[in-house]
Amino acid sequence: MKHSRTSLGLAVGAIMSAGLALSTSLPGNAAAKELRIATGTASKNGLNSGVVVFADELKKLTGGKYTSEVYPGTLLKFAEMTNGIRDGIVDIGYTIPAYSRAEFPYTNMVTDVVTASPNVVVMTGVISDYILNQCDPCRAEFKALNQLNLGFSAVGPYYLMSKTRIASKADFAGKTIRGVGAFGRYVEAMGAKAVVIPSGDIYESLNQGTLDGNTQGLDTLKSLSYGDVVDYVLDVPIGLYLGSSVFTVNRDLWNEMSDGDKRATLQAAAKGHAHVTVTYYGENQAFLKNPSMGGVEVVEPDAELATATDAFYKTEIDTVAKIAVEKYGQTDAPERIAAIVALVDKWKKAFEGVDTTDVDAVAKVYYDEFYSKIDPSSL
Repeated sequence: MKHSRTSLGLAVGAIMSAGLALSTSLPGNAAAKELRIATGTASKNGLNSGVVVFADELKKLTGGKYTSEVYPGTLLKFAEMTNGIRDGIVDIGYTIPAYSRAEFPYTNMVTDVVTASPNVVVMTGVISDYILNQCDPCRAEFKALNQLNLGFSAVGPYYLMSKTRIASKADFAGKTIRGVGAFGRYVEAMGAKAVVIPSGDIYESLNQGTLDGNTQGLDTLKSLSYGDVVDYVLDVPIGLYLGSSVFTVNRDLWNEMSDGDKRATLQAAAKGHAHVTVTYYGENQAFLKNPSMGGVEVVEPDAELATATDAFYKTEIDTVAKIAVEKYGQTDAPERIAAIVALVDKWKKAFEGVDTTDVDAVAKVYYDEFYSKIDPSSL
């Protein structure tokens, strides 16, 4: 594939080459390289802090050979990240393949299985394991864009936050709610209209009343100030968000690394994913325990809504398979999804007796059970 820079890429690339392409001397004549690592948001949450943890771990594990400057929401937006990594504007970036469904049809099918398990620690293991060990088309999608995925962080669950009180199916009627993929299918199954709008437009749309609600992680009540424009949260965990490729590596960088550096990068990814998964979950659950933190009231679903939600959980995975077959021509989607679901038991067992609130303990499981078994030269 021929890679052509956008005007943004040219501008940023010039800035980077002029101001940031620096190296310093290390013992043994090794040169330290400062990496540019970007996320598409400035939110102060476990996702962004996980990127910093990854960067710090990579520096430590490579003995200072790879240092990093982290750009949270200042260098590239999420919609620009895939091309930015491809073109080398950044070395490592937090990408969301859902923004580029045409380029990532197989990857998005995998990350759409949001109701396979409500356990975030388990599902980070499941999706990362499946992508890197079983999904050849997924890896090929990243490779075609000159990048390497190092697994996905499962975050959430996602909840419905709304301007008016929603506790029953009747309350959904006539509402317009932002929901992507399965989250949009949920609000439509309950009787509302689902719409997809860019994350940067959500606050203003809620504020102006063109949106009645949004489905997202509860940390956004504070980190994106949604608590200023919504008043209620429905205590229904719709599903996990599985599509966060937090540590997507430019392939030119990966190819220049030694085997030892690649191994260190995989180990840093294990620590970074553990931090993201554990920390973000804790941050979100805090808003359920103390909703005044976000300026909202938590609403319990009535019996009819609870029953309808259970029915949604039972059918959603089959829906994902049907869409993959009918819309994207992935005739093997049911078998692939069955393989993903089969990994849930494996990862549940891996975490038996493990304190899943301990980032280091979770990182050890990810590395011992998965990343340590990967041959870096095969990626």
